[in-house]
Formats: sequence, structure tokens, C-alpha cells
Amino acid sequence: MLFRSNRLKYSILVKNYERAQKWIGFIHLLCGENLEKLSPENRNTITTFEDLVRGNGYMAVKTVPAGAAVTLTKLADKGDGILCGTEKKALGSTPVKEFVIPKGSYVLRISFPGRPEVLYPVAINHGEAELDEIAIPESVPDDMAYVPAGEFFIGGENSRYYRSHELTIPGFFIKRHEVTFGEYLEFWKSLGTPEEKRKHMSKIIF
Repeated sequence: MLFRSNRLKYSILVKNYERAQKWIGFIHLLCGENLEKLSPENRNTITTFEDLVRGNGYMAVKTVPAGAAVTLTKLADKGDGILCGTEKKALGSTPVKEFVIPKGSYVLRISFPGRPEVLYPVAINHGEAELDEIAIPESVPDDMAYVPAGEFFIGGENSRYYRSHELTIPGFFIKRHEVTFGEYLEFWKSLGTPEEKRKHMSKIIF
């Protein structure tokens, strides 16, 4: 029992939760029906290990302005890399007090009377606390989408210029579709001076 307990502690320490889950399974198999007969201290130890391996996180939601209705949708991978909504849960009105949430991917749907609906993706990593404050814009320009402020990962293994790291950016609006050549030329011709036109001239980098 002590041998397996040490292996379990080490697996959790190095964040090998899959192996840790196997050691917990071995302990249950070894104890069988006698698990409930263990001392309260040993039972609490096993329960603590199970909670650590399960990796539940915590979430709280605030909005500006307060009083927005929040719906939480759990996302699941269908197997093709596309995340789809599965379970939905109404969280009530903001501010939403901190609550326990299983690790995984989610999206918050935030509604406030007289303002556009805001979608806010959330990734709860192992044992992570997510305390979000989300600004709701008064309006969104036509043909645009609102991206709330938050953290995102930039770069990665296939990036030529950046290593993967996390940045925080403010909220912004972005066009729903790419700018066309016609839209770019209309913008470029509207510029008032030759200097502005040179500054905003399209470029091709080889």
C-alpha cells in the first residue's frame, strides 16, 4: 500500500495524471470492499488524491455592466478536431460566484438587454481557476464581430517567428469576412496625401 501510495504521489507531482489514475485503480482493486474500513486518515488521503487527479477547476464570471444572463456550454471534440456544444447550463445573472467546474473546453453565452450577445470561450486546465471579467459593448458595427478581451496563445511548433506563449489583449472588433480588393482600393483612394498612400500601399514579401 505504501509502495503504491508513493508511486501515486510521484505521478501527481510530475503531472502524469493518466498514470496516477491507474495507481488509484490499483489501490481500489487491492482494498476491495475493505476500502471503507480504512482509517479516516487513509480514506481522506485517497479522496484527496482522487480530487487532484480529477483536476476540477474553479470559475467565476463578472461582466461590465453587471446583471447579464450567462449560459455555460460544454464543448466536446467529435473526433475531427471540431468542438461542438453538448451540455448547457444556466448560471444566472452576473456576478456569478466562484463554482467548481470539471476541466475541459467551454463557451459562455452572455446576454444583456439592449446590447449584443457576447460569446466567450474558456479552457479550464487541470486544477485551474478562471476568474473572468467580460465587457459587453453597447453595439457592434455591421459586418463585424466582437472579440472580448482575454488571454490567447501565439506561435507554436509550426511558427517561424514565435515560440508558443500566452498574451493578454484588449477586446476588439473584426470583420466577419476578409477585406476584398475592391474594399481595399476604395480605402486607399480615399487617403488624402501621397505620404498616407505610400504608407498604406499593399506590399508583397518574398
